[in-house]
Amino acid sequence: MSQLSLDSLAETTKTELGILGRAEEPMPTGDKRTDINELGLELVELECALDIAQSDKKGFADTVAAAARSMDGELLFCLPASGLADGQQKIAAVRIPVAGSHRLVFVFLSEDGARLTVRVPTEETAGLASFSNAFIDLLERL
Repeated sequence: MSQLSLDSLAETTKTELGILGRAEEPMPTGDKRTDINELGLELVELECALDIAQSDKKGFADTVAAAARSMDGELLFCLPASGLADGQQKIAAVRIPVAGSHRLVFVFLSEDGARLTVRVPTEETAGLASFSNAFIDLLERL
């Protein structure tokens, strides 16, 4: 799925839910240092939880879900990464608790299936972040 189609899907979802005028969480700055410093320990905690969950030899979705649950977060969804992130096989959107709120992060599975990487949303993943936020709004309404 392309960046444009993710953006349009997110906008369509928001329109259908009647939430276009609602204030959203500010998008990350795109400056990884700022966002990583803001999340700091939570990212390290998620990475450690992923290492532990990965040792159980579960699939990608189960590993990410177990790691997220271990820190009171939640796996939102997993997608093939084709067209969204070069050199990656899959992407998982995860919501983790941060200072009394929640933040969106992505977990990437490398193309060779050997590495999991945690990243904050950036300009490159803005469409996916927008879709993820629309998905969160939908879940909260159910």
